[in-house]
Amino acid sequence: MAEQLSWEEWQEKANAAYVKGQYGAQQMIADWGYPAGMTAEGYKIEFDKGKVKRKDRVGRRAQRARATSQRQSALQVQTVGTDVYGKGVVTPKGSQLQEHHKRVVGLYKPFFEGLNPAETKELAQWFVDEGAPLGNVQKNLEALTEQEHESIHTWMKKHRMQVSSKKFPSFKNVPLNERFPAVLTYLEQIQPAADEELARIKQSRLIDQLNLTPAERRALNAADLKGKDELLTKIKAGKSRGAGSPMGTQLIGGPMTDIMPPSQEGYGPGGIIRTIPTAHERL
Repeated sequence: MAEQLSWEEWQEKANAAYVKGQYGAQQMIADWGYPAGMTAEGYKIEFDKGKVKRKDRVGRRAQRARATSQRQSALQVQTVGTDVYGKGVVTPKGSQLQEHHKRVVGLYKPFFEGLNPAETKELAQWFVDEGAPLGNVQKNLEALTEQEHESIHTWMKKHRMQVSSKKFPSFKNVPLNERFPAVLTYLEQIQPAADEELARIKQSRLIDQLNLTPAERRALNAADLKGKDELLTKIKAGKSRGAGSPMGTQLIGGPMTDIMPPSQEGYGPGGIIRTIPTAHERL
């Protein structure tokens, strides 16, 4: 049996022999075996931009395990109240929906680093008192499809709102009271943008589900984010009650004029209506 090559020798030989699409890592492993001290269980060998590289499977698994452990620890200290994550409260069992933390765990984790237990509890409670609870409580969780979940995190990364903890300022040696300016800056100036994007994603799902008329779509296009939310709520309620429902008519009569300007077409349970300053006239 031929003597195993060292990684350096294997690497040099592989780079010289590589032919894209014809002779790659798997064929080389079959011909030469793994480099000395390496196995399929421990390492993945592959080519990237024409150069052979090795990936430490064991090390990556250990790294993921550490990350999972750190995340669970962060969730434990951030959660004040009933932990409902993964318990069918936000996402019904079998729904295929995923639970998204609106205030992302890792982004608020640095604010807790280096605090003693009493300070940690105080800071977590402060978020609750501010109406922005963290962790696994129901008010911080949103049910999303896998695509929606991926979309919001991709958006946050693109806009540098979700970055590696290594790129986040360290507060480990900063007294609790001196952390609040940074906490408030993030909570009041950065978090709202993520909340708005999440609202847009949810609205897109609802718009896809509702069989909207051209007039309804025009009304939505003319509204701002809050107006869209209110209109969608009324449209959904009207459609669920059915055409001609008196309750649906009462919902539209009045509140719709606060959102839509006079003489603009809108949705009414019995059909399309046009709002005017004095009355609603069915078309």
